[in-house]
Amino acid sequence: MKKITILLLLATSALNSQNYVSIDQTSIQKNNIVVYNNNNNVGLNNIAYQLMAFRNSWENRKKREAALSKAQAQINIVKDQYQETEAYPETITDGWHLVMVTDNYNYCSPAKVLVKENDIKRFVANDCYISEIVFEPIGSIKKGKARLNLKVDENTTDNVEVYFNNDLEEPTIVDPPLNQGYISFWSDMNKSSTIKIWIEGIYFGELGEKPENIPQCGDEGTMTLAFKPGTYEYKAAGRGSISWKGTFTIKEGTCFIYLLNKENKE
Repeated sequence: MKKITILLLLATSALNSQNYVSIDQTSIQKNNIVVYNNNNNVGLNNIAYQLMAFRNSWENRKKREAALSKAQAQINIVKDQYQETEAYPETITDGWHLVMVTDNYNYCSPAKVLVKENDIKRFVANDCYISEIVFEPIGSIKKGKARLNLKVDENTTDNVEVYFNNDLEEPTIVDPPLNQGYISFWSDMNKSSTIKIWIEGIYFGELGEKPENIPQCGDEGTMTLAFKPGTYEYKAAGRGSISWKGTFTIKEGTCFIYLLNKENKE
């Protein structure tokens, strides 16, 4: 879990008592709000997830073997492309670049890196700032290639190679990663604290107590979650037979305030 704060600016639309609220991503300074980060939960096709997944035991041995086989094939493709280049760039142009990252065994995946003065300054997986990974550089970029230590957890790092294959023939600047968006679930039912929530099949916990007033994004009594922009499936269940099921769409730089009540139950 990660503590952040949110400055609300204005409501932009409403649908069935649900509201999208614009937020200022740079003004998270006033109130400490617990927000869940989905690096290793939702959107599983990213380096942040793979770093942890391959360090933990896989329940399905065949699944692990298939993943390793796919990674090895991708590693060979990336290295062959790199080695076939006749001339390598002396430096990499300042800006965001799409790269391939590999630990030379478990994974070979795309990421975006910010380069300044031929050094990597930021490293983002899954094309969203929510998946930014802490790292330590091992020297500067040389011949369109770099080495980093990616921080897996407090005690573990992965030594990886970063290939700038898109920049070997000419400099190629790409768009910056996306900003995350948020969803803030709440309920006006008396037993709101018993409502359990799953997103993409993953259990996130129970709502807080019923708010006294209509809450804003991140207020007490809400479950506020951070996600990469996209559409996600959710289900929720209270005591007895009451339940909810559907989808919600995360938009960059907004918070979707989502009311669960008797009017929109299944």
